[in-house]
Amino acid sequence: QGEYLLLENRQSVGYDVQLPGGGGIIVYHIDNRAPGQSRPGFPGQENRRGIKWPANGAHYEVAVLAADGRYDLERDVGTGDGADPWREDHPDAFVASDGTVYEPLVLGPGGRDEDGGPFPNTDSYRRGEIV
Repeated sequence: QGEYLLLENRQSVGYDVQLPGGGGIIVYHIDNRAPGQSRPGFPGQENRRGIKWPANGAHYEVAVLAADGRYDLERDVGTGDGADPWREDHPDAFVASDGTVYEPLVLGPGGRDEDGGPFPNTDSYRRGEIV
């Protein structure tokens, strides 16, 4: 209740002609119960009591679920980049300058993952077909 995904199709035309990476689908996680934009949450994060994310409940009211899986906006690293939109030609992985390998996120049916989920999710579509 009060938590959902919002999808926005942004393409490099008209007003958005200078979008990095050619545009794509921007996926927003919306949680109307979250305390605004004051509690970022990301993999590896722990609160003062040692509870790891996402079990610690930390997340923004409105957050971009970036396809690159790096959680740059939550970590206060930059302002987004061309690897954030979801699109068919998205790279398989990204290697940061420090050597950290980030696997892209996968949209699919909701469920549990190794970090303890469940996370809000949805079916993934490609050319009108559920994949």
